[in-house]
Amino acid sequence: MARIFSWSDKVCPPETYFAEAKTTGERTLRTKHLMYKAFSSTGWTIWTRLSVARGRFNVRLEDPKAFNTPYFELRLLNRKGWQRKISKAQKEADLRSGKYKVCPQPDLPACDAHHWLPLWRKYLQDVVYRRPLTPDDYIFPAIGANGVVQWITEFTTGAGVAQANGNFTTHCFRRGGAQYRFMFAPVGRRWTLRQVRWWGGWADGEHRDTLIKYLLDELGTYEDDYSGMLLPNRPDFDQTFLGEGSSITAATTGQLTLMHQSLSTEMREISGTLGNLVDVFSKANIRNEPAVITASRFQRPFGRNIPPNVLRDAANYPDFCPCKHTQDLLPPGHPPSHTGGSRRRPLRLPQNNTISVVPDIPVTLTDGTRSHTRDSWRYAVEHWLHGDVAHGLETPLKDWPKKLAYRAE
Repeated sequence: MARIFSWSDKVCPPETYFAEAKTTGERTLRTKHLMYKAFSSTGWTIWTRLSVARGRFNVRLEDPKAFNTPYFELRLLNRKGWQRKISKAQKEADLRSGKYKVCPQPDLPACDAHHWLPLWRKYLQDVVYRRPLTPDDYIFPAIGANGVVQWITEFTTGAGVAQANGNFTTHCFRRGGAQYRFMFAPVGRRWTLRQVRWWGGWADGEHRDTLIKYLLDELGTYEDDYSGMLLPNRPDFDQTFLGEGSSITAATTGQLTLMHQSLSTEMREISGTLGNLVDVFSKANIRNEPAVITASRFQRPFGRNIPPNVLRDAANYPDFCPCKHTQDLLPPGHPPSHTGGSRRRPLRLPQNNTISVVPDIPVTLTDGTRSHTRDSWRYAVEHWLHGDVAHGLETPLKDWPKKLAYRAE
């Protein structure tokens, strides 16, 4: 359902439903996509083949006992299970049969009939009929069985929903909705077999065949799945319903040990990655010695001479503007130092162009101590992105001329 709705939103965005259609084809496309969303979400929620009449569709109701939750009420007539009761003079056995209170389902947007069905009703009144619906108007038109199959196939194929064999039909909404409520809903929100039987309109005797085929046989295939027996933390399908006990019971000592081992492995990998980063920046660090560059000799950070042609090219670079010193990457308890420390004299190029030097890492703090080794990567990243004016790096490393780039010794 979610994949189909996502594909439909791309083909026909919801914000265009009530826009003025320029062509008949555009209007037909919008009608088809909005009707499918209302049709499928309602079929999945009510588990029925749909021919809902306007007179049986009451909207804008609220239940004060459920914190004023909004809902609309659907009443379905001539449903198979309830017809059997009537034929056996059991009409009074269930006076509420056939009425459904449909409330919002924000956690299931592709199955939220409370949203899509009223939206489709509004579309019928404002765009299709251009008049209010009468009690004799049906929400969905009469469509033959083959037409419905082709319609569903078009949407499932467009969304890339795989099918093993055969075609999808409205029966898939009925069966899928029942299976979700019985087996796949979140823990604490699953329905009992009795609730499923009432909601689906099955007769009292049908739970022995239809319901077993729909639910219990399907449930057995999951509970008899032993493909994960070698996993150290496999669900206890044999002990609780669909293994839900694994998610609500306290963790065992063995499970906590596995979790600790997994976290330790990840932390070692992160530590190794950060260590490699620190090594790279440490090897590229420039020594402390101040140096004044002249036209005849260019002293590189590690004592190597710069060729004359590189020196000439470097002189053509414009002045660098010191970037604002930030403390985003500094570790807690180490505010950026604006005074003190070993402030170095910047390297000077001809024509008053300035290139800074890279401070040592670990850096010297305002109290004269050195920063901790584990924080070196933070300073290295800061030097690359923002520079460090307090320690003589007025120009971030990323802004240095490429031809003057240093290399590891």
